Amino acid sequence: LEFEKAARLRDQYYSLQKVMERQKAVATDLKDRDVIALVETPKGFSIGLFRVRRGKLLGAETFVPRGTEGADSGEVMKEFLRHYYDTAAVVPGELLLSHMPVEKEFLEKWLQQKRGNKKIHLKVPLRGEKKALLELVKKNTLFQAQHDQADSREKELSLEELAALLELPEPPQRIEGYDISHLAGRGTVGSMVVFVGGKPWKEGYRRFKVRTAGPADDYAALAEVLERRFNNSKPLPALILIDGGRGQLSVTCSILEKKGLGHLPVIALAEEREQIFLPQRKAPLDLPDSHPALQLLQQVRDEAHRFALSLSRNLVKKSSFSSFLESVPGIGPVRRKALLEHFGGLEALRKASLEEIKSVRAVDSATAERLYRELQEINSRGGDFFDRGSKD
Repeated sequence: LEFEKAARLRDQYYSLQKVMERQKAVATDLKDRDVIALVETPKGFSIGLFRVRRGKLLGAETFVPRGTEGADSGEVMKEFLRHYYDTAAVVPGELLLSHMPVEKEFLEKWLQQKRGNKKIHLKVPLRGEKKALLELVKKNTLFQAQHDQADSREKELSLEELAALLELPEPPQRIEGYDISHLAGRGTVGSMVVFVGGKPWKEGYRRFKVRTAGPADDYAALAEVLERRFNNSKPLPALILIDGGRGQLSVTCSILEKKGLGHLPVIALAEEREQIFLPQRKAPLDLPDSHPALQLLQQVRDEAHRFALSLSRNLVKKSSFSSFLESVPGIGPVRRKALLEHFGGLEALRKASLEEIKSVRAVDSATAERLYRELQEINSRGGDFFDRGSKD
């Protein structure tokens, strides 16, 4: 089975801990254990896991395995345990399970090896405190599954509203969102985010370092990003969303026509007034803030913006790091690379002691002392390391 981790710490983390304490579900022995429950839903199994250490709930997670409709519960439990504990940092000495996995003896030996050959117990509790704890995990998992089903239905309705609004033949199951980001013309990048079924599909995200566009030329940057994306056009989106207005929309349509993809639906969403621009419509669409289709489009647009901005900031910081080091006599490409690998960025370098700088490979004592004096001078005047005293 291929597992897709929903992996969210529950909103009711503290309330769950209080419930556990009230019921004294694990208070008597204070052992470390994981409690794992399968809950069957119309779409297959959901799996809940509580990590309990010395009687305290450290975390609660929910997992959604794919393709479990009609599957045997023992098989699902076996595959989950193998998948989860193959990479888990800690394997506790006891697993409380709602269903016993198939091949129990094999799994116990495998888990024991993962624990450094320490004994492990797999149990299905039938009564008492451990049973009560397992029931709590089941209730939490069922709640999460119901919440996810309601959220999925809400996304389906939003997609249906969007299809009706844009006169699409069917709800757009794959939406691609694009944005261009830079900081005062530096670190220009493009982002592509993908929403499938109205939800982010991060495996499909892409970032583009813009190579040919001039500083702050958003149109040329967008054209380059779209050219590169649609050089390999599959899978095609059911809808393309551009962060911007009429100008960005025009650029996008031109690139799609050039690629023979002029039939793809494309819109632009302007942040200033949240207006939706369409190719064949002069006036933009204005929707109320509460409109489900607008809220979905805003989510796609904002995610594309976030994704692009994070890369742009990292590129500028790395560039600023290199620029600063280039100004220090005795620091060439080899030493710059060594310092970057060791400290990661200017903030960490600024806080470094002389001994820490001296410990970096390829940096001799004289160069380290020179660099340390430069850093102390900038620190003394409250310098900002974003660009040696200036901020965009």
